[in-house]
Amino acid sequence: MSRRTLALWAAVAVLALLAAAVWWWSQPESPAPLPAIAPAPVPVAVPEPPASAPVADAAPSAPAADAAPIADGDEAVTAALIAQFGRAVVLQLMQTDGFAARVVATVDNLPRGHVAPRLWPINPTAGRFSVDDDGRIAAANGQRYAAALRLLDALPPAEAAAFYRRLYPQLQAAYGALGYPGQSFHDRLRAVIDHLLETPAVSRPPQVQLVEVKGDVPSQRPWVRYEYVDPALQQLSAGQRLLLRLGPAQQARVLDWLRALRPLL
Repeated sequence: MSRRTLALWAAVAVLALLAAAVWWWSQPESPAPLPAIAPAPVPVAVPEPPASAPVADAAPSAPAADAAPIADGDEAVTAALIAQFGRAVVLQLMQTDGFAARVVATVDNLPRGHVAPRLWPINPTAGRFSVDDDGRIAAANGQRYAAALRLLDALPPAEAAAFYRRLYPQLQAAYGALGYPGQSFHDRLRAVIDHLLETPAVSRPPQVQLVEVKGDVPSQRPWVRYEYVDPALQQLSAGQRLLLRLGPAQQARVLDWLRALRPLL
């Protein structure tokens, strides 16, 4: 149980660190009410298979569990996490209420322009976003996510895929409740991973700039109002912008892991 539990934690940590950093990047001083999630998924470009490809090669819309599925409900997942990491760690780091729903919503929102913090499966990453004197993202920002990335480095993608298959019944039910009845979360996850793998690579941290905010009250948290100077980068999705923000080396680590995971799903 311990290795599979670690698999779930590390996979969720990747998604959550993406969501957490996007929030530090984009949250306004007085957040407006979050809009309801649209009933149709955001289109993600997925290459069509060649016409001659055999139907048998197509990935199933619902993965079969390698072992007994995790029992339905939050309690079973919470108990597994506590058994591996201890109650104090889980209570400090995890949002265990509606855990499967939080994972599903985070995955579904990564290709969008914003990832709502109220939907995360774990708590936000601590620390502030910082910029070097030349306006580029400071390398020190990546250290805020070092612990999650160390977990990722130690996790074989095959074990992450196996635990995902055990948790899949809960994830699929949560996806239907999110507003996608009859649609496959498995297909959505694979498409979102493909979308993240299309993130453009950069050789050095991109330049950013503060968004001007007019008004009589000065900003108390200016570091949350940065945007990319390059319009092509700024128009990327929330998940892709965050991957760029991790820095070239750490972005490559996450993408290499996702690239290895993708054919196992």
